[in-house]
Amino acid sequence: MVTVSGIGSGLDTASIISQLVALEQQRISQVAARGNKENTALSSWSTIRGTLDSLSSASQLLLKATDWQALTATSSNESIATVSAGSGTMTGSLAFTVGALAQTGVLRSANTLTSLSTRVTTDSAILVASGGAKLGFASLASNDSVSLGAHSIMVTQSSAGALKTGTAALGASTVIDNTNNNLQVAVNGTAYNLMLASGTYDAQQLATAVQDAINTAGAPASVATAANGALTIATRSEGSAATLRVTGGNALTALHLTTDAAALHGTDGQLTVDGGAAQTFGNTSTLSAGTTINLAAGAGTISAALSGGLRVGTLATTNVSTGDGSLATLVSAINAANAGVTAAAIQVGTGAYRLQIGSTNSGQNNDPNIAASELDSTAVGGLTVLSQGTDASITVGSGAGAYAITSSSNTMTDVLPGVTVTLLQQSSAPVTVTVGRNGDGLAANVQTIVDAANAVKTQLDKQTFFDPTSKTASPLTGDLTVDRLRGALYNAMSGIVAGATPTSPGLIGVSTDKDGNYTFDKTKFLTAYAANPDGVARIFGQFGSSTSGSVSLVAASSNTHAGTYALNITTAATQATSTSAGVPAVGTTIRARIGSVLAAYTVQAGDTASTVAGGLNTAFAAQNLDLIASVSGANVQIQTSRYGSQASMDVAWNGATYATSSGVDVAGTINGVAATGFGQVLTAPSSDPTLAGLAIKVVGTTTGAIGTMTYSPGIAARLDQSIVAATDSFSGYITATENGHKDSAKLVDDQVTRMTQSVSDYQERLKAQYARLEATLAAIKNQGSFLSATIAGLG
Repeated sequence: MVTVSGIGSGLDTASIISQLVALEQQRISQVAARGNKENTALSSWSTIRGTLDSLSSASQLLLKATDWQALTATSSNESIATVSAGSGTMTGSLAFTVGALAQTGVLRSANTLTSLSTRVTTDSAILVASGGAKLGFASLASNDSVSLGAHSIMVTQSSAGALKTGTAALGASTVIDNTNNNLQVAVNGTAYNLMLASGTYDAQQLATAVQDAINTAGAPASVATAANGALTIATRSEGSAATLRVTGGNALTALHLTTDAAALHGTDGQLTVDGGAAQTFGNTSTLSAGTTINLAAGAGTISAALSGGLRVGTLATTNVSTGDGSLATLVSAINAANAGVTAAAIQVGTGAYRLQIGSTNSGQNNDPNIAASELDSTAVGGLTVLSQGTDASITVGSGAGAYAITSSSNTMTDVLPGVTVTLLQQSSAPVTVTVGRNGDGLAANVQTIVDAANAVKTQLDKQTFFDPTSKTASPLTGDLTVDRLRGALYNAMSGIVAGATPTSPGLIGVSTDKDGNYTFDKTKFLTAYAANPDGVARIFGQFGSSTSGSVSLVAASSNTHAGTYALNITTAATQATSTSAGVPAVGTTIRARIGSVLAAYTVQAGDTASTVAGGLNTAFAAQNLDLIASVSGANVQIQTSRYGSQASMDVAWNGATYATSSGVDVAGTINGVAATGFGQVLTAPSSDPTLAGLAIKVVGTTTGAIGTMTYSPGIAARLDQSIVAATDSFSGYITATENGHKDSAKLVDDQVTRMTQSVSDYQERLKAQYARLEATLAAIKNQGSFLSATIAGLG
């Protein structure tokens, strides 16, 4: 380190160097000030971005069509029924009385048990389930070979009794006397002679007279009328082992029945356990309430007592370990299984407990399905029904036109679309639920948008304010990017919306005041919304109209430009389709599946293409399969509900050999740009500078030029577009401006760094120079002293 003292020269060299360096530091400060200005501008843009984020969030509240479907709902008596509203398009009111509340089914032990440690079962495991009645199961039990854990029982084909259908509808008035009062039938191989009571009957009365004759004769059969009014007779037991044959009688003509050359057979039920092989029941013995069938479940067997015939559906069961078999252990094990049932040990007295098992789900047919045979009959004494699961029931209207609606739960979600009704108590007095559009909620969202837009404007004004008195500018004064953003905001909030009714935001209460601030008139908005809710929605959201009735807007992106675009379809979307070759032979089980979910129908004697399609549709509905069966000429056709390549199914018309069918995606162009098809939806590429993800739905089979689609973004959609155009991380113009400030700030930082190093070097050079000066002056001074001394010595 060079030290400059000034001792030799008598000069304050340190001060001189400091002042020289300070002059250079001033130039650094001037350059650094330019960097500070760039960083201040960046900070200002960061603040503006924050307000734009809030505006973007606000615009999302009213962007989509579903955002405009908010509903309100009120109840005239909330002690009877409460309501909560979601979204939908239907409004109105519904008055009803509450006839019953839903409750859960509960079983209890017949005996009381002396302690929690009392052994209640000797089985190593107990099978628990609830809701088995929907499939036809009254109770279920497992043997010790059935593995612990979950087991799924899927009935893939419902059983049915043998059915005889008349050739024509019963007459409006039929006289029965001793000339036409006799019918001979054979049910399950036993002959019965039916005698009809004399009288004059309408169609329903005649069917009742036939049922009375069957009951009197003791025949196990039931009578009804078909949809076309024809008489039907069916065996009460089900399966192909159930038979019915009309053999004669003088009432054949009056009843529009014919004799059968051979017995008619019922339909077998089919099921699988844990996705295993199909098991058929009803072919060797009939199925009816009280019948027990044994289901193969891997290495073990599940015994199922039936409540009737088998019905298509899936039942989840759990085989629960009983541990030491005590009451306490069994209760804990059932509750830990979370299998749709709960257990409790209820203390009913000193040293007295009852086992109680209930379903977690209320409603008819949701009762627990635990077999009494799983428990120690000596200790438990069997199971008694404490309460039976019942459905909630409401009655709409009064008199002959009244109708009832039932639900397995006291929370009803399907009575009024978009509204949940919760029943609290029975009532003979009507309660009225009123549903309307939530105009106030929408108005609040509009106000949120207006407030957020004003927050952006306020920040823009603040960051560009110029004080004429002090002649002081703000960080973004004169910034053209601010002017661009301000203009985009104004156009989005105030511009006409083509295709909307009304077209001007001002007509629905959104306008600007004399200072350029955005204002909202709620009263004007609510008036306009009440008059034309769909038109007002179009002023805000994404709206598209087409010259083709087969085309509709699905969605647009933030980069989709408003405009009219030509549509050309090269390939129409199709469903997966499979068609039979005529009506399959009687006894053939038609199977259809999507993935592992299977439904089936067995062709019956007398079936037509129409009845086979109906049977398949019933099976599809029970399994929640998105398949539709219909008649195609003399054939049966099965199609997927969905369209496109993702819609696929397997069909075995002969019951064994499956063929896979898949749909085709729509293909075509939008505005001459090749679009991507998915089902019936055609989407323009997101990279296209104009269309940018415009998605349309094309229905029907028409190809070629099918018209145009006009996309008209409303206020919320335009705000969304404007904000993305400004702030996009790659192409946003605010982003470009910020990057310019960042680049300039970096240049300044680099320059300051270089200048700082240069000044440091300059300072060191000054120090070295002055040090050398001091040394030279000191040497001269010393030399002068020497000369002076020498001269003095000479004198």
